[in-house]
Parts: sequence; structure tokens; C-alpha cells
Amino acid sequence: MAVSDSPAGPFVDALGKPLVAAGSYSGQMIDSAVSTDDDGKSYLYWGNGNAYQVRLNDDMISFDPSQVKTYHPTNYNEGSFADPHAPATTVTCTDDGTYTMTRSRCNHPVR
Repeated sequence: MAVSDSPAGPFVDALGKPLVAAGSYSGQMIDSAVSTDDDGKSYLYWGNGNAYQVRLNDDMISFDPSQVKTYHPTNYNEGSFADPHAPATTVTCTDDGTYTMTRSRCNHPVR
């Protein structure tokens, strides 16, 4: 997890290791994205083969592993990202094989 006092950097490794290590969950631990919901809580999305999401702790560099949600939507591949600023939270990702963008909507990213 890289952090900085400025969006332009410089960035430093806050943990000295991956936030989600390889082998922690099924599939690859790639394509992470963070989204902050209208309630001020931030959520981490990641995964290849399976989609994962979890609320980040207030320090933004840790989470409770018991709260990780695992999903395997039909044809899911990778690259989950949530936009909470639409009328409902919109989650996009790529589908398996063609990398076509797929979109779904929900009232809240993790419940």
C-alpha cells in the first residue's frame, strides 16, 4: 500500500509488504481499487477469478479479514471498481475472455 501527503507523490510503501498477499484468497490478488462511499467509509475491491471487497479500517492500510466478501459473478474476470456517486452504487468489472466491461448496481457496496 503506497501512501503520500500529496496526490502527486512521492509515494512510500506504508506496510513493507502487500496489503493482500498472494495465496490469501482464491485467484490472483490483482487489480485493486479503493472507493469511498457517501457515508465516508472506504472499501477495497480486488481479484482475478473471484471478486473481493472489504471495508478498510480508518487508517486506510488495514482491514478485518473476517469481513472480506467473496463473489463470483457469472463471467467475472477482474478489475472491480465501485462508483458510489451515481444514484446507486455502480460496480464495473471486465468479463471473462473478451474483457468487455460489465456493470451492476446496488444500494450499498458491502452489506
